Amino acid sequence: MSDKSNMAEIEKFEKSKLKKTGTQEKNTLPSKDTIEQEKLAGRSRQDALCIPQVLPSNFTSFSCLTL
Repeated sequence: MSDKSNMAEIEKFEKSKLKKTGTQEKNTLPSKDTIEQEKLAGRSRQDALCIPQVLPSNFTSFSCLTL
């Protein structure tokens, strides 16, 4: 389409034919308390990952070079 035909379509557009709709927030922002709880939970998960784990007795150490 050319720019002239696009402008003609825009000029004959009737705003009154649009339906009225209500908007509703679907994804609300978290509260300050929720954000703090998430931060604390993240820290405790990070701390748990940094603690060395005891290997099971049947664990065999290997190297990729020996496969």
